[in-house]
Amino acid sequence: MVAVFSARYTPEAGGSCFRGFPGEKVVDGDCHGLDAVDFGRRFGGEACAMTKTRGAKSFGAVLREKRMAKKITLRKFAEMIGVSATYLSQVEQDHFAPPTADRVTKIAELLGEDPDEWIRRADRVPDDVDVMVRQHPKDMPELMRLATGLSPKQFEVIKEQIRKMKKRGK
Repeated sequence: MVAVFSARYTPEAGGSCFRGFPGEKVVDGDCHGLDAVDFGRRFGGEACAMTKTRGAKSFGAVLREKRMAKKITLRKFAEMIGVSATYLSQVEQDHFAPPTADRVTKIAELLGEDPDEWIRRADRVPDDVDVMVRQHPKDMPELMRLATGLSPKQFEVIKEQIRKMKKRGK
């Protein structure tokens, strides 16, 4: 049996969490400590991607704000990204989790925004990163753990070194 999940705002958790039906299995805040993949595996649904840091706007609120600033109607934008207007409205109101990474990428591109920033805001993992982790299940997580805590300048140094290594390898 697959559980159906629905988002509900819980002020105590600082955002929206998923609650399972039937039987109201309450995850209530625990999803905030899990990554999207782990949550989906444990609970059969998607992770709560509507949480927000204090003062930060939710994915849905930013989406609505940017769409309206471009003067694109809800129906037209829904058509442009291949979803129903009802679904898009629910996402904008934070009743549904943000869409998949590929659809979030399309949203960002249509709005003239950085897709990686929007994927992060949606609490998703870019499809190409997911593929890389699956191709290198030991090395990629280790590399990410090693990079934890580095400054932006240190990341730039590492990225430049990788670019040089790739250039020499061609």
